[in-house]
Amino acid sequence: MTFAVNGRVYPRQPSLDIRTHLFLCAIKNAANGFPHSQALALVGPPGTGKTTLAQEISRDMGASVHMLHGSTLGGPYEGMASDVLAEAYLTAAYDESGFISVLVIDDIETGDANADQKIAGTSSRHLVIGMLMALANNPFELIRGVAGRSMKKSSPKRAPALIYTSNALDVLSETMLRAGRCWMSTVDPHGEELQAIVAAMYSQCSQSQIASLVSAFPEETPAFFAEIGNVVTRARAEHIVQTWKGPFGELDFAALGAEFSSAKGHAGFEQLMEAAEKLASVDRAQSFLKTAA
Repeated sequence: MTFAVNGRVYPRQPSLDIRTHLFLCAIKNAANGFPHSQALALVGPPGTGKTTLAQEISRDMGASVHMLHGSTLGGPYEGMASDVLAEAYLTAAYDESGFISVLVIDDIETGDANADQKIAGTSSRHLVIGMLMALANNPFELIRGVAGRSMKKSSPKRAPALIYTSNALDVLSETMLRAGRCWMSTVDPHGEELQAIVAAMYSQCSQSQIASLVSAFPEETPAFFAEIGNVVTRARAEHIVQTWKGPFGELDFAALGAEFSSAKGHAGFEQLMEAAEKLASVDRAQSFLKTAA
């Protein structure tokens, strides 16, 4: 049900979707005209590990990975977003260090790929959406033109695979995501799959303890369970801050770093459960702004 890379565990189906996508994109690069879209969208709630999944699975296959955050696809002037996209795409296209290059556009809905003009901010969104559509279906035609305008000596020999991560595909342009232009994969592990992911984080716990931990917080994400280890180390940090009497410059921070790095792996089940309860109790929707009468 899961896929393991470098000691971490990931949901199996999205991992397989990424690997299959890169495999088919490599075929398309070798046989121009092969009918496969260069774009794959990973969609799921915040904290499910979409970005890390895209990076680690791609690198495990031997691909070179380039990152671009969706928020950079914007700007006050028309054309700025498309220039950013073109430069990032060409950088990935000229990178031949892997069997294929991958351009991951993280949180793509935060920039001008958003279909809502009020959010996107400028009419640059039409240029960005049009470029993404072309790069998904006919990348070779577009990158030759983009390379020429950027004064590069030669056009790239191959097109990068595109992976979008998003928490809200419904705000993106439907034409960008239609069948045949973008593959879809949902990242939202629950049940036994989530237990396997959490078990890899805390190998000192038994399977029954991990099952109890996950079942106590069934709607939480992998990011939540990863963070409870940080709650444990924070408690240790608070103790040192409260009890240390000398200058903090006298502390051996390198030694403390090694100690804190291993703290998660030594935390007992009771500690982790207590940390999870503390983390879950935090109100993350607080607002102290006063509304006008």
